Amino acid sequence: MRYGDFHQGVGWVHALAWLLPFLFIGALVALVVVLLTRDHHPGLQPARVDDGAHAALRLRYARGEITRDEYYETLRDLTHPAGPAPAPWTPPASPATPASPETPPDTPPETPPEA
Repeated sequence: MRYGDFHQGVGWVHALAWLLPFLFIGALVALVVVLLTRDHHPGLQPARVDDGAHAALRLRYARGEITRDEYYETLRDLTHPAGPAPAPWTPPASPATPASPETPPDTPPETPPEA
């Protein structure tokens, strides 16, 4: 076996050994660029409102005309419209005459005697 026979056919390994560090550095640079140019919290940043609605809302909040909760609720409605608002919750209707503890629930109410 000659000295040069061992290295024949492995030239691509040497080329890959020289190429891999450059590919790694390029991938790191690309990752840094992507991380620095993207929005860090896209779900938390409200969309821009181009009309004067947002400015009017801020002014009403600054004047104290609306509460903080009303401000953020209206801001959410302006920036993320989700269709019609759900109907407000109403408590269930209470019975007209509450049952007395002495009257069992199955017993019909007494009718007054007719004169």
